[in-house]
Amino acid sequence: MKKCIKCNHFKDISEFPKRKRTKDGTRNECKQCYSSRLSKWAKNNNYKHQDKYLERKAKGIILEKPNISESEQIKKEQHYRREYYIKSYGLLLDQYDSLLSDQEYSCAICKKPFNTTPCIDHCHKTNTVRGLLCRKCNLMLGLAKDNPDIFNNAMEYLNDACI
Repeated sequence: MKKCIKCNHFKDISEFPKRKRTKDGTRNECKQCYSSRLSKWAKNNNYKHQDKYLERKAKGIILEKPNISESEQIKKEQHYRREYYIKSYGLLLDQYDSLLSDQEYSCAICKKPFNTTPCIDHCHKTNTVRGLLCRKCNLMLGLAKDNPDIFNNAMEYLNDACI
């Protein structure tokens, strides 16, 4: 049992919304109080975000859940994500698609086929696109800070350790 700080009623712990940052993993107000507080806030602050909301909705970024299937939702999200990367790195859609086909829809380093949206690998000094990588290989390059010496040391270490 836990006491709600808004309505002062004791309720079962399952009646409180989850929150990772608290010791018990729940909010201090019950679901009903939390929901009503959010509704009131949305009514009072809707005007602040309405223009942005309508603009994003017109562009198709905000999707109405009942009118779109889950697979269509995923396709649209992937499309917008891919557009973001293209805008960030100056890569045209045709260039991105040709990179994908040139790499045979697989990672440039480990050669495994992509099962998620590929990461666009680029030189951090010149911002030139080098290729498409899976998340793990992109993380590996990032952790090594794109430094070839670190990779050479790692190769020597692996070769020496396996002999």
